[in-house]
Amino acid sequence: MPRFRMLTAATLLGVTLFAGGVACSGGDSDGEPTPVETLQPFDSRTLTPLATATLAVSTAVVTATPPPFDGAVASMAIPSLGIDYPIEVLGLKAGVAHAELDTPKNVTGAIGWYSIAEYANLRKPGFGGASMYSAHVDYEGVPGPFDRLAEIAPGAQITISMAGGPVYTYEVFSLQGYVIAPQYVTDARPMIDMGKLIDAPDKPANEEWITVITCSCAPGRVIIPAGQSFGDCVDRDVVLAKRVS
Repeated sequence: MPRFRMLTAATLLGVTLFAGGVACSGGDSDGEPTPVETLQPFDSRTLTPLATATLAVSTAVVTATPPPFDGAVASMAIPSLGIDYPIEVLGLKAGVAHAELDTPKNVTGAIGWYSIAEYANLRKPGFGGASMYSAHVDYEGVPGPFDRLAEIAPGAQITISMAGGPVYTYEVFSLQGYVIAPQYVTDARPMIDMGKLIDAPDKPANEEWITVITCSCAPGRVIIPAGQSFGDCVDRDVVLAKRVS
C-alpha cells in the first residue's frame, strides 16, 4: 500500500447560640418588711410548635461510569464485505524527514491501527475520540484486507474487538474518495488532508468515530517513478463510521 503523508466547598453553615442573663434585686434599705405580694399564676397558653420541615432525601443511586477498556485492539470485521482480520499496531514511518504514517507490514493478513502519542486525537477505541485504520487493497496481485472497501454502503456496520474485552460497533455514514496529487483533483475526488482526517474537527464531542482508509488503484491512476516497474496509486478511499454500541 502506498505511503500516507501527514499534512500537518463544601460550604460550612455557621450557627450562633445566644444565652440570656437573669437580673435579681434585693430588699428595701429601711429594713421594713416588704409586703408579700400574691403572685397570680400565668395564664395557661397554648404554644404552637414550629412546623417540622420535611427534608427530601434522594434515594437515587449514583452509578460511577466505568473507565474505558484499555486492553489491546484485537480485530476488525465488516460483515457485509466478508472482512475479518486481526489488528497490527502501526505508528510513524522511521527514517524519513517528514511525519509519515507507516504502512501495514502484514500486507495481506492484517489491518493496521495507528497508535501515535504525538496525535492526542488518535484515540484507542472506546475512549470517545477518533481512531484510524488502514490496510492494503492488494499487494502484487494478491487481494488485501480492504480490496472491497469501496463497495461499502451507508449504514454498514464495522466492529472492533478488544482482546479480552468488549466489541464496539460502528455505523458507516460516509465514503469519500481523495487524491494525493493536485493534478488529479476532480469535483468527486478532492485533495486529501491527512491532518484533518486525524483531527476529525467535524466530529461532535459526544460521538466516537473511526476512519478507515485504503488505496484505490484504478487503471491509469498510478504514479510510476522513472526506472521503477511499480508506483503509487493516486487515489484514496476513506470511510467514516460512528459508534452505535
